[in-house]
Amino acid sequence: MSVKHAFSRGLELGRSLLQLGLFKPAGRVAAKLRGERLRVTRSTRTVQPQTFLPARFRFFRRSLSRLAAQLQSAAFRRGVGGGAPRNRAVFLAFGVGLGLIEQQLEEDRTSAALCQEIQAVFRKKKFQTPLKSFTLGYKLEDYVIGKQIGKGCNAAVYEAAAQLTYNITLIHFYPCSLRQYLGVCVPNRMQASVMLLQLLEGVDHLCKQGIAHRDLKSDNVLLEFDSTRCPTLVITDFGCCLAEDLGLKLPFNSCWVNRGGNACLMAPEVATAVPGPGVMIDYSKADAWAVGAIAYELFGQPNPFYSSEGLESRTYQEQQLPPLPASVPDDVQLVVMLLLRRNTRKRPSARVAANMLHISLWGKRVLASLDRVRTDELKDWLLCQSAVVLLKGRGSGGSNVEAELQRCFLANIDLEDLRAAVSFLMYGQEQWKSLLAHYTV
Repeated sequence: MSVKHAFSRGLELGRSLLQLGLFKPAGRVAAKLRGERLRVTRSTRTVQPQTFLPARFRFFRRSLSRLAAQLQSAAFRRGVGGGAPRNRAVFLAFGVGLGLIEQQLEEDRTSAALCQEIQAVFRKKKFQTPLKSFTLGYKLEDYVIGKQIGKGCNAAVYEAAAQLTYNITLIHFYPCSLRQYLGVCVPNRMQASVMLLQLLEGVDHLCKQGIAHRDLKSDNVLLEFDSTRCPTLVITDFGCCLAEDLGLKLPFNSCWVNRGGNACLMAPEVATAVPGPGVMIDYSKADAWAVGAIAYELFGQPNPFYSSEGLESRTYQEQQLPPLPASVPDDVQLVVMLLLRRNTRKRPSARVAANMLHISLWGKRVLASLDRVRTDELKDWLLCQSAVVLLKGRGSGGSNVEAELQRCFLANIDLEDLRAAVSFLMYGQEQWKSLLAHYTV
C-alpha cells in the first residue's frame, strides 16, 4: 500500500470514526472499524484467521482508543466541523496512523490465514513409515479399568477386570534408553540437534494436551532407529505427570503437595515455590527447562544439574552454566541458553524453541536475511517447505524422523509463535558476542 493510499484510507477511516464516535463509546468504535463485533466471550482457535489485532499492536489499539475518546469529546465541545489548526493536525495524524496500521493488519490476516491452511493440510497428512505400526500404541479407552483399591504418592492401583490367564501381552521393544545410548555413542551435531528437536516437539504436544511430565530425564526417554539409523525418541514413564482438570497449574497450598519427580531437573519456578493460600505452581514451561538441561547430555557434556558438585535449580545463576562445545551451532546454543533462563517470562515455550530449531535446520535462507526479514519472505519459505515436505512424503528415501518432524512443524504452525522464534534468533545474532562469550570453549 503506497503512502498516498494509506493516507486517503486513513482519512476515510478517521472520518468514519469521528461520525461513529459521536454516538458510540470509543472501544466499540475501534471494533467497528475492524469490521468485527465486540466479543466478550473467551476466544477459541478456528480455521478462520483471527480478526483482533496481533499482540504487538495492543499498545496502538489502546492509544487509538484514547485518541478516539479525545476526538469524541472535542467534537461535542466544538462541533463536528471544528476547524482549528490543532484539531486538523490531530485528525490528520490519527487518519494516517489508522491507515498504516490497517495495512499491517491486512498483511497479518493474510499470513494467519496461510498458516491455518497449512495447519489444516498437515494435521491430516500422515506419512507411511516403518515405525507407524508401533507408534500408535493403545489409548486409555482401550482398557477396562476396575475400581481403585490403593494409592501411593506417584501411582494408583486398580482392581483387575479379569483373572490372570496364560495369555501373554507383548509390547514393542525399544533397544535402549537415551542415557544408555549416550553412554556408548556420541551423536554428531546434526543428530543431536534433531534429537533435541524431538524432545521439544514431544513436550509441546504434552502441553497442548494439558499434561506436565514433571520427571523428564534421559532415563525416561526410549529410543528406536529408522532405516537411516536416526534415533526416534519416545517419552515414557508418566508416573509423576500432572494431568488434572486444572491443566498445567497445580494448587500449592500445603507442603504436602507433591511438586513432581526428579528434584535435580526441577525447574526453578517449581523448586522455589513456597506453599500458601492461593499459590499455584505453573508447569507450562517446566518440562521445556528440563529439555534444556538434557541438551548438555545430547552434545556429549555432563548434565550441569547432576552430581553433588553440580548446580542446583533453586539457586543457580545463568552465568554459572558451563559452556557447550564450540562445534555446537550458535542457534542451538542460543536455544539451550534461553530454555535454561530462570525467569519464565523470558524463557520461550517448547513450541517457540522448536520453531527456532526448525528455522535453524531447514530455513537457511530465512536465517541469512534475519536482519531484514519480512512477512512475504516468511510466507514464501512456508510455502516452499510445505511443497518439499509433501514431495518427500511420497517417496521412501531420506530420514523418516526428519520428514515427520517437518510435518509436525507445519501441522502446528502459528504466526505469532513463528514471529517469536524469528525475534529470538534476531536477538541472538545481534547480542551473540556479548551474551555468549562464556559459552565458547
